[in-house]
This record gives sequence, C-alpha cells and structure tokens, in this order.
Amino acid sequence: MKIRFSLKASVATTLLALALSQSACASPLLTNVKPETTQDVWHMPGIWATGVIKNDAGNIYPLTRASTGLSLDNIYYQHLNETLSVIETVASSATLGLLVLRDNQILYETYFDKAINSESTVDKDPGGDITKSLFPSYSVGKSITSSAIGLAVQAKKIESIDDPMEKYAPVLKKSGYNGVSIRNVLNMSSGVYFNEGYTPGSGISDMLLYLTVPWNTIDGFVAEQKKRIPGFEAGDYYNYSSLDPAALGTVVRGATGQKMVPWLQENLWKKAGMESHANVQIDNGGLELGFCCIKATLKDFGRFGLIYANAGRLNGQQILPEAWVNMSTKAVNYPKGSLEASASTMGYGNQWWIPKDNAGDFLAVGLYGQFIYVDPEHKIVIAKTSNDVNGEAKNKLYADQMMAFFRSIRNAALAVPH
Repeated sequence: MKIRFSLKASVATTLLALALSQSACASPLLTNVKPETTQDVWHMPGIWATGVIKNDAGNIYPLTRASTGLSLDNIYYQHLNETLSVIETVASSATLGLLVLRDNQILYETYFDKAINSESTVDKDPGGDITKSLFPSYSVGKSITSSAIGLAVQAKKIESIDDPMEKYAPVLKKSGYNGVSIRNVLNMSSGVYFNEGYTPGSGISDMLLYLTVPWNTIDGFVAEQKKRIPGFEAGDYYNYSSLDPAALGTVVRGATGQKMVPWLQENLWKKAGMESHANVQIDNGGLELGFCCIKATLKDFGRFGLIYANAGRLNGQQILPEAWVNMSTKAVNYPKGSLEASASTMGYGNQWWIPKDNAGDFLAVGLYGQFIYVDPEHKIVIAKTSNDVNGEAKNKLYADQMMAFFRSIRNAALAVPH
C-alpha cells in the first residue's frame, strides 16, 4: 500500500509541475497560429489537448488608440496603511502585459520583457508580434464559464438558474450536486467537498491524475464527487472551489447539446468581435475543464471585459442579458458568511470577485496574477496578465491589493482628456 501511495503521489507531483509550468492551459509546445489555418483541436501526449475558439476575421470590434494616453508615473494607492506605487507594483508582480481601456479607446497598452522572452506561459505569435500572442488566464476562465451559462439562459436552453444542476446534466444525479441549484454553484456555495489546492493529494492533483486515464473526462470526475461538507446546506456559505465551475461546464454541455468551445465561439467570441482565436485546454474526451485555462490576446480579454462594462452589449449586439451582467456587480450576502474566516474586503458572486462595498466595479481573477477589472459606470476595463508565481503565497490579501491598484489606475484614466 505504501508503494502504491508513493507512486500516486509521484505521478501527481509530476503532473502538477507540468501543468503549472505550462500555465495549466493549452498544450506544451503549441504556438499561436494564424486563424485561417487553426485546427479545431490539437492533441498532445497525456491529458494535454487544446480546443480552439475561432474568431470571425470579418467582424472585429475596433479598439482605437486614444489621442492622449495614460502614464502610470506618479499613481499611488493605499493597501494595509501603506502607500504603494503603481509602476513599482507592475514590476514587482511580474507583469507580462497591461491594457487600460476607456470604452473602445486604448489609454495604455504595454508588454514587458518577460512576456516577449517567455516560451512556457505565452502562446507566441509566429510572426513575432507580442500583441497577437495568447496569454494565460487560469481562473479568469471561471468568469468566462459564467458567461457561457448566461448565454444559455439568454438562448432559453436554461429556464432558470434556480433549477437543480441535474435537470440539465443528468450525469450529476448521483453526485453531491444533486438538488443543488445552478445559482448556488455560480456563487461558490454548493456545499460539495473539494480540497482546493495544487499540492499532491489536493483536489486539483486528484483531478489531473484522474484525467491521465485516456477514457476519463472532466464530467466523469465531477460526477464521482459525492461527498458533501457536513452542516453545509447549499447557499449557506461562500466556499471557493474549482469543482463548482467544472460542474457548470457539465451543465453548459448538457443544456446546449454542445461543447463549450463551439458554444462560446458562435455566441460570444464571434459576436463580440474578438480579434483572434483563443486556445482552451480540454481533456482527452474533448471536454473543457470549466474552471480555468483559456488563452487569448490581451486586447480580447479587454473586449470580454467591455461586454460586462456595457451591460452585456458590444459590437452592435446584446451578447449577454443585462440582468446577467448586473448579477456580477453586487457581492452575494451569504447567510452564514464564509466557510473559512478571512480579513478580505472582497466578496463574490456569479464567478466574479466583487468588493463588499458594492461600488459597482468587479474583478475576474486568475492564478499568478491574471485579472480583468471592470467598472461599468465609467466604461473602464483593465486587463493584466502576469507570471507572479509567489503573489498569492506571499500576500493573503492579494486580490484586495490589486483592487486598490486597479481603482487607482481607473481614477487616473478618468482624468485623461477625451
């Protein structure tokens, strides 16, 4: 038994190292390719395969460079009673690219040496244009999965997010998700047990190990998770779990009869006028993980934010229901609070991070410093991609700090003449 355990732990450790070194997204050795020659699926050994969300090259939403740009010099913000410099934070957080939009105007767009030189975290444009390269997003993908649910609601594929998960995904009937509403899963309040983390023996580790078996899929993994947290009725507590958005992916596929790649491609990516395709990590069954791992250009992450900044509307079309977007602007009031005590001022709802002051702005957040900041009132969107591998480890209030960071940039952006 000890030998078997050690082997499992060794395999898990190797998988985790590979996953994190390759951004846990897309496939190793895959570079960005021209949209017209992009294959639908790229397969790599083991669990690594990449699905491709294609754009419509004839329908690109234009982003124009503002006549007056934004300088990050002399912008400061407060965090834990300290005054911090924006420009120093950009450097210390291993920023790969930073984009600031005011509606469709680019106020700031800069890429840094680590992005240009990186081979492991960026799917590089073969022509060497860093602005056309695809950047990792990690758990920012959770917010995109939320939008896939919103699109299904708009298309009447999902009647109500208060419906139980198994109504659209019968495979979940014998899982811990049976009887749990889609709404509670969107709000990270399912009550299904999952050991969130990346170390051997954690939930992510177990998931990756499960997916190394060629016939296993993410839907199968979710369906096998039967354990619930004692005393946790769905909706009671906030409990961050990557299993929840994975289960939402199962619901999207069940409700629409499509995999998420074509669903997002036709209903979001093409309609919103994205400038490039996106790479999506999929399992050996061709299923998207749901909780992470979409790579896109920095400007396309910005365009995604603009959909939410404009009440679901972009490129002359209502992409998402306005009511759906509004759900992302107010932190959920969980009856019993957070399952784990935290000093954070950040709340949560609809797979977005929302300040508890409910000022109207909100964040998509991903591992290692990936962010999309949205301020609908002022039509400001900021996209930041990074390789800050120690960010969360050294700062338990990392999201709080970055919200203050983004708000200071937002304030400076508002002062830039139109």
